[in-house]
Amino acid sequence: MTFLNPIVLVGLAAAAIPVLIHLLNLRRLRTIEFSSLQFLKELQKTSLRRLRIQQILLLVLRTLLIVLLVLAFSRPALHGSLAGVIGSRASSTIVILLDDSPSMRIRNTRGSLFAQAQDAAREILRSADIDDAVFLVSLSSLRKEDSVPDPASSIESAMNSISSMEVSQISVPIREGLQSVQEVFEVSPHPNNELYIVSDGQKTQVPFGTTSTDTIEALGRTVRCFFITVPPSDRNNLGAGPIDVQTWILVKNRPVYLESAVRNPSDKAVQNLIVSIYLDGSRVAQQSVEIPPQGTATIPFTIVPKRRGILTAYVKLEDDILEIDNSFFFTLAVPEVIRILLVGGSDSDTRFPYSALTLAGDTMAAGLFRVERRTEDRLPFLDLAAYDALVLCGVTDFSPTEAEQVGTYVRSGGGLVVFPGAGSDLANYNESLFRALAIPRAVQSTGQTERGRDPSTPPTSFLAFSLIDFSHPVFKGMFEQADGFRNSTPSVESPTIATSFSPAPGPTGHSIIGLSDGKSFLTEFRPDNGRVFVFAVDAGLAWSDFALKGIFAPLLHRSMMYLAVADEKHDQFEVGKRIDVTTRFRSKESSNTFFLLSPSGREERVVPESGSPSGMVRIISLPTTETGIHTLVRRNPGHGSDNRQDEIIGALPVNVRQEESDLRPLSREESAELWGYLGVNPDHAQLLEPGDRVMDVVQESRFGVELWQYLIALALLLALIEMAVARGLKPGDQQMAES
Repeated sequence: MTFLNPIVLVGLAAAAIPVLIHLLNLRRLRTIEFSSLQFLKELQKTSLRRLRIQQILLLVLRTLLIVLLVLAFSRPALHGSLAGVIGSRASSTIVILLDDSPSMRIRNTRGSLFAQAQDAAREILRSADIDDAVFLVSLSSLRKEDSVPDPASSIESAMNSISSMEVSQISVPIREGLQSVQEVFEVSPHPNNELYIVSDGQKTQVPFGTTSTDTIEALGRTVRCFFITVPPSDRNNLGAGPIDVQTWILVKNRPVYLESAVRNPSDKAVQNLIVSIYLDGSRVAQQSVEIPPQGTATIPFTIVPKRRGILTAYVKLEDDILEIDNSFFFTLAVPEVIRILLVGGSDSDTRFPYSALTLAGDTMAAGLFRVERRTEDRLPFLDLAAYDALVLCGVTDFSPTEAEQVGTYVRSGGGLVVFPGAGSDLANYNESLFRALAIPRAVQSTGQTERGRDPSTPPTSFLAFSLIDFSHPVFKGMFEQADGFRNSTPSVESPTIATSFSPAPGPTGHSIIGLSDGKSFLTEFRPDNGRVFVFAVDAGLAWSDFALKGIFAPLLHRSMMYLAVADEKHDQFEVGKRIDVTTRFRSKESSNTFFLLSPSGREERVVPESGSPSGMVRIISLPTTETGIHTLVRRNPGHGSDNRQDEIIGALPVNVRQEESDLRPLSREESAELWGYLGVNPDHAQLLEPGDRVMDVVQESRFGVELWQYLIALALLLALIEMAVARGLKPGDQQMAES
């Protein structure tokens, strides 16, 4: 029993009024004996009992009459199986939350799970009345919409909407869906509120073991929740990904090392599973693997890109019960052109770096670098955003404007290499350039001299390389080693160093190559989005013979490739969420428009947020709706819609939610925890399966038959009975009863 206007129940106190009147009338009169009336005593004994029964009956009738009137105004509603027997129920707000996640595409002996879920939703709609407010909501639509769902215009239109629904590639947790529809119940004007969740019952739809502070109060107070499951007959399933690309610097025809994870959330071990890698549509690697129950296998792969540019790739598993999670998409960005700007005090300062980058003889990198040389007097007038990397070779000094120009370029994603020089004002470097880049102050050192000699004379011993971090990306793949020496430390010939100018790495830097005096020869710093390499010697022969050593050219090559792709990340996005990516646009043509092309060809125009001096911009898309490689292109309005004229500037892989691969079900024992996590009153919730006579259970637990009209009718009947009983009392009967 539920009271829709419970405050009126305070009026039940009025039921005490007839009792009080009755008690006040029971005053004792003084008895006077008359001899002539003695014969009436026998008559009194026989009629007094009848009169008192009539009085008690009147008292009960009058008390019940008041109670019934108060209860009628409090609007009681009956719930339970009797509700459907004594009358029609009150109007209801009905929300049907239909799970259309990818796992609903699975089939069992009764057909696809989604088709069964649609049938269950239709059965619920058949029990709805014309006065009910019906909300038909798919989980995937709640990821795309921020507003409260609108009710169906009619039950017939809701039926048509169910038929038009399809399985989505988007997976939305059930709690996220409930948070989106709770406002429907908060503003519901109806006495009944019913929520139906129709799903395949995946436990991962409700992440147990986590805490939540945003309890769904509207559900816990008033809503009756029915979790209807349509389980698959087989829950053994595998999922591909994610991918970890371990090679930072990608070069055409050079090996790329990566690891692929394969998940087995089922309770059955997997033997000899074939896992393949496809690159630009062709299978380039394949391995077999064994995975224990509820385990994950990490599989190493080596692939070789045969071209430059953006390469699309994916991991592919053998077919199983769920197909969409058998592929995991990723991309590889092999630089096509790296634009490098060399700036020196004079052309002689950039001579060795220019020769190393243009005449290195590396056929793998042939044509990769486009190198320009400028003198330092031109630095204030250069557009640094047009270059991927900036190399400063022996620049004399930096004005505050020049230092800030370089600092802004680096912080916004640019790559920078610093070579000091014999003509450099080293104090100015510390006060201007290094301060603008938040790099610690550098200290100048020279080779050790014999005790007692003039320090200005040439040193008798020199600095040399000390510890080298061969795990750094610039060294990975640089040294070719025979199979028997894979784990041995490469041998690097150290230059002879007479003078060095080295900043301390500190908490923000990392020493890649150390010096014998404990300082750093090559130090990396990462101001915001950029990277900086600071060499401790010049790029010529004044301080060392580094430029003549065999390590000079390959190290400079690798440094340019590493710094140029510092902002390039192996992004991986989840379908249903927005693509949020930061990239670099070098063109400043305002007439260009940008589009995000989905795998099926759907176009979405995107507007890059305001860029930085180095060309870094942020792009945010609408929530994605399909898995695969989404392509970011730049289009000139003069080219119209001819996609052949589009300039591809990015490829973004979008994959299914990883939890979707885990098909393990929610048990009945766990349902109590489910209701607590969702903020639902356990007394108002039930977990149902198709064999549970779903609508019979719903009908038995449904409340909303208002009883006020029956109470009014009963009160009228009692009033008539009271009048009849009161008429049966003669005027003297009351006095007789009281005496």
